[in-house]
Amino acid sequence: MRRKSNRRSAYEMLAVSAVTAWSDFAEDIFYGGINRDSSALSKTLGLNLPKHLTLPTCEALFTTRGFLDFRNVGDLKGAAKKFLGADHLFADIPNATGQMIDRLMAIRNFIVHRSRVARTAYQKAGALKKQ
Repeated sequence: MRRKSNRRSAYEMLAVSAVTAWSDFAEDIFYGGINRDSSALSKTLGLNLPKHLTLPTCEALFTTRGFLDFRNVGDLKGAAKKFLGADHLFADIPNATGQMIDRLMAIRNFIVHRSRVARTAYQKAGALKKQ
């Protein structure tokens, strides 16, 4: 029984680590896009911003809750279109890949929170068969 528990813990750690890596990567790309050209952000916010914003400025604009948070790949793509413009790197994420990332995020949320809401999202994502 202990071996099964250890294996489950390892899989859970892997899922949490993978989502953390994905989130960090997406955040870096998002901020990098703003650094490259902040014109869409300027237009959206109605501000006259310099073309290249520093990382601390980007973080200050997008981390009012302490971190940049996208609920799913669709949310990320929508924010990127709004703040980076139509020509952003996230637009090229294939739907199948986005669905797999969303499933992994649902798994991570269930592992970390173990709430009914997280369990329902986990089941909806097809990551867990209803029991």
